[in-house]
Amino acid sequence: MNTAENSAFKKESMKSGTQSYMQLLKSVVLGTFIAMLVSIALLLIFAIAINSIFGDPDSVLNTFIIIAAVAGASAGGFHSSRTNGGRGLLCGAFTGISMSMILFLVMILKNNIDSEATNAGFRLVMVLFQIIFACIGGIIAVNTHKSKKTAPHYSFSKNIKNK
Repeated sequence: MNTAENSAFKKESMKSGTQSYMQLLKSVVLGTFIAMLVSIALLLIFAIAINSIFGDPDSVLNTFIIIAAVAGASAGGFHSSRTNGGRGLLCGAFTGISMSMILFLVMILKNNIDSEATNAGFRLVMVLFQIIFACIGGIIAVNTHKSKKTAPHYSFSKNIKNK
C-alpha cells in the first residue's frame, strides 16, 4: 500500500470504529431506559401485590426490589444487545453498570445513603445481580434469532404412493 491508500484506510477504519462506539453508546442508553421502565413497572405491580396480600410488607420488600431490578436489568441487556446486533456481554455489562450508577445517583439525591452494613451489603448484592443478569440478557439476545415462519423443507407427499 502506498501512503495515500494507507491514510484513506486509516480514515475509513477510524470512521467505522467511531460509528460502532456510537452505536454501542446508543444501544446502551436505550437499554438502560428500557431497564428502568421495566423495573418501575414491576415495582408498581409488586407494590399493589404487597399491599393487598402481605400483612407485613417489610418482610418481603427487599426480595421484590431485587426481583424487579434483576428483571429490568435482563430486559435492558437483552434490548441493548438486540439493538446493537451483537456484543451481548459488553452491551449487557454496560447496561447493568449504567443502571446501577443511575440508581446510586438517585439514592444520593434522595439522601438515602447511610452507613449501616446491611444496607451496604444489600446494595452491593443488587449491583452485582444487575450487572450479571444484564450480561445474561445480552448473551441471550445475541444467541437467539428471530424465527422465520416458513413452510417446512420436507414433504410427506414423496413417501405416499398414489393409489
